[in-house]
Amino acid sequence: MRTFEPTMQTELFTQRSYSQRYRSIFSFCLAIIMLLVVGCSSAQPAPPVYSPDKADLIREYSSGLKELRTRVDELPALIADENWPDVENLIHGPLGELRFRMLNVARNLPAELESKARSLSKDVFQTLVEIDASAQVRNESKAVEGYNALIDKYEEFIELIPSAEAMS
Repeated sequence: MRTFEPTMQTELFTQRSYSQRYRSIFSFCLAIIMLLVVGCSSAQPAPPVYSPDKADLIREYSSGLKELRTRVDELPALIADENWPDVENLIHGPLGELRFRMLNVARNLPAELESKARSLSKDVFQTLVEIDASAQVRNESKAVEGYNALIDKYEEFIELIPSAEAMS
């Protein structure tokens, strides 16, 4: 007749329990690793494709932006000479069209670039308003500070515009 040995059965039960736990943990870790490998190995998204109409619109409005860039470069000399009426005339005249052109370019960019482009166009416009306000109170240092901010935002916007090769 067999005698009941509780310590021996408990040890067997405990050993199975540990090995089952390790297998479960090991399986879970493998599943996580596989998920990471599959998730990170996906192909890069394709660059946006521009329709011929959108590409033409972007080219048209961006060429106007590049022309206006030369007019923006007139501001430092006018500010240094404290020629405030000409600063105001430049801002309200040729540079008044700047935001319109920037928004037209932004409207034709892919969605992931459009929101950033709209934000930058708003920043450029706000900076022009600040330069105009500085010109009205004849504050050269604020006008120069505004010009530097304007150039930074303007250049950042220009970088969002796709090259001609990217639109083909």
